[in-house]
Formats: sequence, structure tokens, C-alpha cells
Amino acid sequence: MRTITVKGAGTGSVRPDCIRISIELKAKDLDYSIAMELANVQTEELQKAVRAAGIRQEELKTTNLNVRTEYESVPDGRGGFQQEMNGYCCTHQMVLELPLDFELLSEVLHNVSDCDACPECRIAFTLCDPRAAEERLLCDAANNALERAEILANASGCQLGELQHIDYRLGSLDPFSRTSFGVEDGLHLRSAKFMAFTPEDIKLSEDVSFTWELI
Repeated sequence: MRTITVKGAGTGSVRPDCIRISIELKAKDLDYSIAMELANVQTEELQKAVRAAGIRQEELKTTNLNVRTEYESVPDGRGGFQQEMNGYCCTHQMVLELPLDFELLSEVLHNVSDCDACPECRIAFTLCDPRAAEERLLCDAANNALERAEILANASGCQLGELQHIDYRLGSLDPFSRTSFGVEDGLHLRSAKFMAFTPEDIKLSEDVSFTWELI
């Protein structure tokens, strides 16, 4: 049986409709118990700041929680160096997703940056439902492949028969705009005027291969 395999490409641009705030807290002390207590206080202060912006505390989700022992190199008195522990460090990484509402983002940043937790924030723009965009891309890829296959089959004096195979490997769809900005540790924004801007559209693509019988 003769066949033809054609790869279809689905591409598109989508306006972001979701703000993703990545937040990192760090607490450190020579005493493990104190380090953990500091971390708990920081988290509580951050949760309080989020609630003050009218957002449910449950929307602030942990993505990574790590406690590690840190060391530093110190002279050993013999011309070399030795490792000495200089404290326990607790890193708490969280994410908060908001609708594309810059007034709400401004309020959240004001509260978060002004709290005693001294968080580091990074803001990205993404999609609330990336699956809908992916479905459109896959439909476009299928239509694109069918159009190409029909052109190639007709040019070869053939017609397309039944579809025999679809080769689709789940890709790493990256539904993020290239627009981003950060808030430095300890930067207070309560008295600052928030800058209005439009994030760049998100560029997306999907490839799917289709195999048809040639008749």
C-alpha cells in the first residue's frame, strides 16, 4: 500500500489573560528552630498581605519548600581551607495567579512588597486555560496537513485514501509571554505610581504528522 506522510503545523498568537506572580522567601539562622520559626513568620506575613488585597489565602500555592545546611570555606591555619557550617537556610517558593487586572496586580505588589517578609517577586503573563489554545493549534495543524497532502497527492496523479496514522508527541507548550518584570527584595512600592503597559502576545506552535493511503 502506498502512503504519504505530511507534517502539519499549527501556529498562532494569543493575548495573555493571566498574571503569574512567583514569590520566594528565604530565612536563615545558625539555629535550626529559629530558622524555621522565621520562615513561618515570613509565610504568615505574606499570607496576610495577600488577604489584604482581597485574595483568598488558598490561592497562594507552594511550588517548592527546601531546607538546607549552608557552609563556608574558612582558613584552617595550615595554609588551606575547611568547611564550616554557617547556618540553616529555608527557601519557600510560591506562586499566585491573578486575572489580567493591573489594578489588582498593583494592589498585590503594594501589599506584598511592603510586608515584613521581604519577598523576591517575578511576574509573568500567561493563559488561564492553555488547553483551549492547544486545541486550536491542533485543529490548525490537522487542516494544514490535509491541505498539503491533497496538493502533493494531486500533483502526483493520486488521491488521498483513508487516514492511516497520526503521530503526535505531547510537546512542551510554553504559554508565556516574553514580557516579564521583577520586584527586588526589599523594594517598597506603596507610594509608587504603577506603570501601565500591554504585555506581548504569546507565540505558540504545535506539529503533528499524518499518514494517508494513496489511491
